Amino acid sequence: MTHPLDSRIAWIPSRGPLWLTLVAVGLVLLVSGVGNGQTRTKTATPNRTTKSTAKSKPAVKAKSTAKSTAKPKPASKSKPASKSKPASKSKPASRSKSKPASKAKPKPKPASKSKSGDATEPKKASADSEPESVDTAPKTAEEAAAEDARTIESIAVAMRAAGLHGYAVKISFDSGSAKLTGAIEDSGQRARATEVVSGIDRVETVENRLKIEPRKIPYRVLVSLAVATDPLTTRRSIEALRRGVATVLERTIGETWEIRVEINDWLFPTSVSGLDRVVAERLQSRYAATSWDRVMLVTVNRTGARFDVAGRPFNRTTGSLEFPRQQVEYDRRGLSTGIGRMVRDMFGATVDIT
Repeated sequence: MTHPLDSRIAWIPSRGPLWLTLVAVGLVLLVSGVGNGQTRTKTATPNRTTKSTAKSKPAVKAKSTAKSTAKPKPASKSKPASKSKPASKSKPASRSKSKPASKAKPKPKPASKSKSGDATEPKKASADSEPESVDTAPKTAEEAAAEDARTIESIAVAMRAAGLHGYAVKISFDSGSAKLTGAIEDSGQRARATEVVSGIDRVETVENRLKIEPRKIPYRVLVSLAVATDPLTTRRSIEALRRGVATVLERTIGETWEIRVEINDWLFPTSVSGLDRVVAERLQSRYAATSWDRVMLVTVNRTGARFDVAGRPFNRTTGSLEFPRQQVEYDRRGLSTGIGRMVRDMFGATVDIT
């Protein structure tokens, strides 16, 4: 017969392994449950990741293709999505969405090549053609008109230098052809005009329509102005007086005279006594080669604040020389007006009808 304590002591060693086994079983179940949960989460997450990659990567590929179409490497980035095979649904999504992106890549390549080729080739062609266009560029209408105007001016200057005088002569120029219209004195001057104009640059043909008419108005009048020099009379003041006399005569007489005012440097003394010494034969020989109808000799001599003005007209057509005329001017500002009035009064008709 055993004591109760002995039985308790004997039970205790047999209960320990049982608890240990229970604890081990519980741990196994716990570990297995945790493992199943992790595998489930792992299998669920690839589906989401593959879907997100399938949705997001085509956009990235589209951007990459727009930026660099020649790189084939961005297409290989879709392989990690295809490796996640646990989700069977992700495969067709990744294939269907990645393939159009990979197919769309070669399309922009020819477009970029063609664009770059089309853009560079015309530029090269235009760069090559620029020197040719500069060399062969036609003149504008304004440039052509300015060049024609310069040619007309050259013709007018050459005719004046040749001593050709006409009436209402008009000069026109177009495409290398010069046209002259108006009237001229005789056939000799008409032929001379054709010869002079033919020698002008850019003139190929001359159409001479000048009519031969006897001399008529306007009269050609030369005013030869001799001014006595002193410390108060300078070259500048003499030139200003010459311009003032020419302006007065143009305003008062107008188109009835073809007038020119020049400075006389050969008359001495510059006074009335100098005009008295002049003879008609001397003037005829001096102006024989010109075409002036009248030559007005005018002298200006300063005495204090007074200006002594004298004049003597010479008719080159008849060879007559009239007597001198005198007048006094006290206002320097009205000197040119007084001289113009004297020149007008000295002019006389060639023929007197009684």
